[in-house]
Amino acid sequence: MLDQEVLARLHVSAVLQNIEELVDFDAAAKDIVKDWRATIQFSCPGGIGAHLEFGGGRARWADGSTSMPSVALWFATPGQLNNMFTGKGVAIPVPWMGVWNVGLLKGFTELTKRLEHYLKPADATLADRSAFEFHTKCLLYTAMYGLAPIAGYDHHVRHFVSGIRDGVVEFRIANGPAAHVTVKGGKLYPAKGRSAEPSVSIELPDYDTAYGMLSGKLDVMALVGARRATIRGFIPLVDKIGSALDRLAIYLN
Repeated sequence: MLDQEVLARLHVSAVLQNIEELVDFDAAAKDIVKDWRATIQFSCPGGIGAHLEFGGGRARWADGSTSMPSVALWFATPGQLNNMFTGKGVAIPVPWMGVWNVGLLKGFTELTKRLEHYLKPADATLADRSAFEFHTKCLLYTAMYGLAPIAGYDHHVRHFVSGIRDGVVEFRIANGPAAHVTVKGGKLYPAKGRSAEPSVSIELPDYDTAYGMLSGKLDVMALVGARRATIRGFIPLVDKIGSALDRLAIYLN
């Protein structure tokens, strides 16, 4: 059984941050937010929360709460928050601020449908090369931003990862997106883009290989052994991060 608190942390971080990319990539999403100057916050017990800021036709995700959101949605349990993201079961958020912003809430619902279109793509969507590459990019960012909740709160890997040495693990697609996670004091901090000083970096040659690895169809060490991926730096750091990635796949697949 999945830990609902861990899953809620993944939804508000690993999944929700993809809204940033969606608004930049998808014309329909960009049109939805083009006139927004608003902040939408999601939270539930356990100190779980994140918010999205919209302005200038773009979106910015941030961890935690903000002081004056346009709309603030509070869920009574992590399970109810998860139900909102999965579309299953009961999800009755309490809009403790901005309940009158019906248009904003309706627009956000449309935005999540556009996100689902790319995060859970149909075969026809993946057949479009641009959509396929965007999906793969989202997989990369979802993995990096999902590592911190898994490493910090999942009891299967928490103690294992807490002893990990400080450093930076970078994943990148050649001529494509990159992301990295900084390990410091047993905690993980994700970021998009390349690291100035990675302790270890893994470069995948193309989107197809990255999709295979990030969707669990290809093993990164097997790719390295077959010279289909390049790894440089302190390899044991990748081994420990890999255990957290394995758990992440169980939660989000």
